[in-house]
Amino acid sequence: MIPLSHHEILRHVGPFARAGHHVDLARSDRAARVIEFKPVVHPAPATAARPGQLTEVLRLDLSDPTAHLLRTVTTDADLEATLDAHGTDLATLLERILAVPPEAHFRTVNGTMIADSFSCPDDPGQPLKLHESRTGVHGFQITLDARTVVGEPMTVTLAPPDPQAPADLPADLVAVLGAPYKLMRLRQGAWKFLLYAPTREPQRSTVTLERFARAIAHLDQVLGDAPAAFHERHRAARWRVWARRLTPLAVGVTIIAALPLIDRFFLTDETTMNPLIFGIPNFLIVAFIYVSRHEMPNLELPPFPGPLAADAWLPTTASSTGSSATGEERDVPTLPSKRDHG
Repeated sequence: MIPLSHHEILRHVGPFARAGHHVDLARSDRAARVIEFKPVVHPAPATAARPGQLTEVLRLDLSDPTAHLLRTVTTDADLEATLDAHGTDLATLLERILAVPPEAHFRTVNGTMIADSFSCPDDPGQPLKLHESRTGVHGFQITLDARTVVGEPMTVTLAPPDPQAPADLPADLVAVLGAPYKLMRLRQGAWKFLLYAPTREPQRSTVTLERFARAIAHLDQVLGDAPAAFHERHRAARWRVWARRLTPLAVGVTIIAALPLIDRFFLTDETTMNPLIFGIPNFLIVAFIYVSRHEMPNLELPPFPGPLAADAWLPTTASSTGSSATGEERDVPTLPSKRDHG
């Protein structure tokens, strides 16, 4: 890789300088062919939900034939969002990036600010594609990762302040919002759940933004209240989640119970067996696996929904690894999840 020369830098940064973005030579990496630009501070718009300034920084990567332009926008509270684009015409790349106002990365839900990161699609006529959303709610750092393959659900992570002592959250904390929101699982000191959205753009990004905002508003309300209030407010929804969790076991039992019925209804005579006897169970199993292809079905008898422990939102400690107030098991961060509150 040929390092960037001073004259080559001057040849590339003309459109940026005219737009008010000047090269920061101290932070640029000529050997890696990366040009960093000096921060540009934007005052918060009059319509912003919170006062403050937004700091914009551009980074131009010329290490590949197709240039990569990345914009990072940071709030006064260090909430960060990005926007990137790829192309060969630097003036067009810059125009596409600057066409998105810095404040468009930030939205407020019930007083909680969310930072959304996007990428510009190859087709300039298409809307922005969501990459990631970040926010903080009652001490939890919440991240939605939308960078998945086509058709796959997205992962939402709730990272507690202390990964060694995560709060004792119920598995159905967000699943009570409906089918697109799956069960929470404790993985490596953080709580995670899957969020479903349409598989195609632009509906995928649009619906994901809406569903993530709904989850944040829900978490802000629930975690800001007493744990007992969650069960009282969402009692019916928790039972619906319980029924969904029971579905894999019910389907498995149904397949096994159907085997004698298949023999009874498809037996042609006393000596000849219908080939469907062998094919139908396999078809049912394949169909079951296809429906559950995004997440491993859990053949379990889920615990009945019940009131949560009074300290469910508080970090767990070494002395609290036994049974909770509801008589259910707790998770150990380094082991697969064994405990759910329902």
